[in-house]
Amino acid sequence: MSVTVNMKESDLPDGLQLIKDNTDITVALPWNGHYGMFTIHMLNATQLRACGDFSTLNIQLEDIDDKSDEDTMMHVKEIKNMQERMMRMALVKPSFDEVFDYLNATELVKRMRATIEELKQQIRTVEDVQQAKIYANELEAYELFLGFLFPDDFTEAFISTLVQRDNTDIKRVTEDMLLKAAMLAERGNDNPSDHMNGIFTDLQKQDIDTYGWILLNKHRERENMEKDVSKQWVRGRRTKRR
Repeated sequence: MSVTVNMKESDLPDGLQLIKDNTDITVALPWNGHYGMFTIHMLNATQLRACGDFSTLNIQLEDIDDKSDEDTMMHVKEIKNMQERMMRMALVKPSFDEVFDYLNATELVKRMRATIEELKQQIRTVEDVQQAKIYANELEAYELFLGFLFPDDFTEAFISTLVQRDNTDIKRVTEDMLLKAAMLAERGNDNPSDHMNGIFTDLQKQDIDTYGWILLNKHRERENMEKDVSKQWVRGRRTKRR
């Protein structure tokens, strides 16, 4: 599909150069508080979705505190694994493997790997069940550390760049805005993103639509519950409470 642009042909860049300038970008990202230059391949919406289930919105519809410790840990692992897939796909210079190989060769990591082998041996030979659980918990902690060697400040800045949080209006979107947009979409028989003003990527519009409908459904459920509470049963028949 071609799009008409009101510009002179001489003002437009060469198509290949345009692709080169806007596919792999070099940005300053923090690494434990210190900034360096990293080249990132900008993934499209489909490629980003292939990395895992995540939202570009700054809202949380599900309270993680209601989950068990096991569920919470599983949730953390899923997020970290998704982040790792993004880094593998998008880090160009240095590449994910280059950074991982360097971190994996540090003395600290070598010592931890040796400790992990010792803990595995202790778990196999220990007879006391409680002591075995202690060893297992220590083993999980060390394996988690080795599984996620990238610092949090780098990971957060990297993903923000990849999903373009700072170059769009997605950070300004609130639950109230999503709910209002979904109500308008319900009346107009279209999508919540059609009623959201601002600059958004295709991926962000998908999240606006998804979470807008979720919030509207929750709102309708609350309305129905409030209607039920406002009624009472009298001698086998239901009447509204005055």
